[in-house]
Order: sequence, then C-alpha cells, then structure tokens
Amino acid sequence: MGKKEIGEDGLRVYNVGVGSLSEGQTFAISINYLKQTDDLSIDNLRVQPSGNIEPPVAANINVSSSSPLNTTLLSVGLIILGVLGVALLIGGGYLYWQSGAESRKSQQTRSRHKPAAQKSQLESVYSYCHKCGKRAQTGDRFCRVCGTKLRSQQ
Repeated sequence: MGKKEIGEDGLRVYNVGVGSLSEGQTFAISINYLKQTDDLSIDNLRVQPSGNIEPPVAANINVSSSSPLNTTLLSVGLIILGVLGVALLIGGGYLYWQSGAESRKSQQTRSRHKPAAQKSQLESVYSYCHKCGKRAQTGDRFCRVCGTKLRSQQ
C-alpha cells in the first residue's frame, strides 16, 4: 500500500505515488479495509487550534465610579421619559373616551330625528315578540325564536 507513516494524531498514514497523469487520462484505485474490532482507532484525540490564539484584552471599566453629572443626567432623562409615558397613556385614554362619547351622541341624534311618517311605517311593518323581544316578520302569528303566539297590532 505504499510508504507507511505515523501522523501527528497517532494514526497510520499510507502514501502512494502514482506518477504524472496527462489530461483526460483516467486511473482507478481500489481500497479494502478490514478492522478486527469495533473499538475506535484512537480514544482521545486532542483538538488543535488552527492558528495562534491571542490573549483576551483586559478592559478597565469601573461601573461604580460614574461621575455625578452622568448620574444626574440619567435620572433626569428617566424622569422625563416617565412623565411622557404617563401623559401618552392619559391622552390616549381621553381620546378613546371621547370617541365613544361622540359615537353614542351620533346614535342618539340619528334615532331622534326620524320623521314621524317613517317611524309609524316601521312600526307597522315590524312587530316584536312580547316574551323574548325578537323581531317578527309581517304575517307571523308565532315567534320564530321562542314559539309564543304574537299579539295582534290592531
């Protein structure tokens, strides 16, 4: 199988010189391997770095020695952010409350300003069940939901 060497990892390495090949020329290699046991060839392989590892750079940062000016600015900034946050919450709540009040007001004005002719026409077209309150269609004698006999509108 050629020249036998022991590699850096302790494994056997075989080197075979095949010579030079011209372009387009092919050759075949057939290798058979028979191992007597299921044991690993080497139990513990040491992992080697790919290059030199630089030592870590020490940083001289002392958190406890921050200047009083920085601490004051940080405190003022946090207070301002807190006040802005509370103002946004209050403003959003007020706008939400106002939008609900306006929609309720518009619903009330819509129902109040129906012409009398239109109201009487709607009342004659629709009737409601006196037991469950569901709207009945014209010509119904019994409620379609609860089955109660409807009162006549005459």
